Amino acid sequence: MDGCDDGTGQSVLGCAVDEPEPEVPMTDVTLSIRQGDRSWPLGTEDAGLAEDGELGQITWTVRLPEQVDAGRATLVAAEQELPVVVRRSG
Repeated sequence: MDGCDDGTGQSVLGCAVDEPEPEVPMTDVTLSIRQGDRSWPLGTEDAGLAEDGELGQITWTVRLPEQVDAGRATLVAAEQELPVVVRRSG
């Protein structure tokens, strides 16, 4: 989500502003997988909308490139990183 509409009007922890700032779902968010110094784009999606009951949620359905080795990797989307372990079957 881009924006800060928490409605608190305080400036303690989190994101607080005096005037509500509309929260807008992000668009064209690319998910990549990184191993060492190599990286592969996996797909691009838009975040869900409030009217769909999925405000700010994103789901990607991907197929890992064959070049991705089994072992530790990192998923990267919108400047967020999530460590994962890739397991290959057969």
